[in-house]
Amino acid sequence: MLKPEDRDQMYITQDGFLREHGEVDMVYWNDGKGHFTLLSWTDGRFMDERGRPLAGPPRDWGFSVMLRDIDGDGVPDIYVCNDFWSPDRIWLNDGKGKFRALARTALPDTSSFSMGVDFADINRDGFDD
Repeated sequence: MLKPEDRDQMYITQDGFLREHGEVDMVYWNDGKGHFTLLSWTDGRFMDERGRPLAGPPRDWGFSVMLRDIDGDGVPDIYVCNDFWSPDRIWLNDGKGKFRALARTALPDTSSFSMGVDFADINRDGFDD
């Protein structure tokens, strides 16, 4: 039997095995001088789609990350490709050091089996498509 707080992180298979949903994702801040600082998921820097600070770190199967200005506001956002049961995640940068999760309904059909991500200007208008 799983504790209620573990239901989003683990599951029990039909044959009785306990499986976890990925490992805790980690984000490091690079100051540009060779120093990397581990960031906290729960200090208010990362928010859920409603704008509330995360209660815990995502436990996904991340395979690839791309930083790109997805929403056209001039600051890099974060696209995380996840495999297995984890949907891809997009974190929108507010330009002030905070990232808000894109609502899952904004992209209702993301893959749960991504291995990589890339962006391209297919029509050559100067913007990613």
